[in-house]
Amino acid sequence: MIPTIVNSIMQDYSDLLQEQLPSCIEGIYLHGSVALNSFDDSSDIDFITVINRCLKKEEIYALGEIHQFIAAKYRKPEMDGMYVQQMDIGKNNENSPTPFYNGGEMHPTNAFNLNPITWWTLKYHGIRVIGRSIEALKIEVTEEDLVQYVDKNMNSYWKNRVEMIGNIDFTTIPDDLVDQEIEWSILGVLRQYYTINEQKIISKAGAGKYALTKLPSKWSNIIQEAIRIREKVGETYYPNREEKIADSLSFLTFLMDRCNALLMERDVVL
Repeated sequence: MIPTIVNSIMQDYSDLLQEQLPSCIEGIYLHGSVALNSFDDSSDIDFITVINRCLKKEEIYALGEIHQFIAAKYRKPEMDGMYVQQMDIGKNNENSPTPFYNGGEMHPTNAFNLNPITWWTLKYHGIRVIGRSIEALKIEVTEEDLVQYVDKNMNSYWKNRVEMIGNIDFTTIPDDLVDQEIEWSILGVLRQYYTINEQKIISKAGAGKYALTKLPSKWSNIIQEAIRIREKVGETYYPNREEKIADSLSFLTFLMDRCNALLMERDVVL
């Protein structure tokens, strides 16, 4: 079920699109946390709008105006999405000319969202707002596409981020930002772990709860702490933040090694 606030925003967005750009819009679809039934007050609205041709400069500007209107009317949640043609659906291209809206700004070319995670979530969990059924989009994405992307993402973005965390002087950083980094990194890598094991996609909190049933109990406190931060409930599992930071770094190192070991085992089997 779509949350009420998301439904209101998408209704306004759909009306504005059809009013201002009626000749090029073919459909609007939701993926991300809304589709995974894990939407909360920290979530964005992840959308894909299907267009039937390349957009002119003035049309991209008009889209930016639409998003600014929506952002002024609804301070939260923010919209985050892209405008693709049918021929781009299912493709994985980090340098696509696809326009996208992110961080409160309209960008003429896409930089990150054309990937198997997006397409898998849309294909198996996506929500149609307007347009053809999701089945009619004929999204082509395989389990192997998913795992290969996670392998690349984990050993580039996440590897670099974990190394960066290890070099941070946390004594100068406020508690809320420390918690934000712990939640983002631990649940982020746990989503990679889940996908490698199950060849599916899951929410951040869902990945944490899954890990509690699969990983050694010595890591339960830090996993539950990350879930607690994400869900904004309960008391901390740690007497001080120094211990929490140390456990986070140790766990992330362990988890990256575990994920890579699983990938090696998978390669041997294949």
